Amino acid sequence: MNMKLNLKVSCFGCGNRVPFWGENCPHCGDEKTVCQSVRIASVTSLVGGLILGAIFGGMGGFFIGGLIGLVLFAAIEQAATYLAKKRRR
Repeated sequence: MNMKLNLKVSCFGCGNRVPFWGENCPHCGDEKTVCQSVRIASVTSLVGGLILGAIFGGMGGFFIGGLIGLVLFAAIEQAATYLAKKRRR
């Protein structure tokens, strides 16, 4: 059974929202490996922050870890968006 999630990323080549899965953007043909890597890194930072916070600090640590993970998630996403826009110019 094929159970792919319907995840979307922004193509760094053209800026369109495209499916996470696959190697190239269907609009401009640009490789999506960078887009996919950014999405994986940002989600991993969020989940990792939650898990580490829960392990090392109970509920208070869970909250702090989640907050740190959320900040890292937002920072990675913003940096990727900025670089993508700069690249399209």
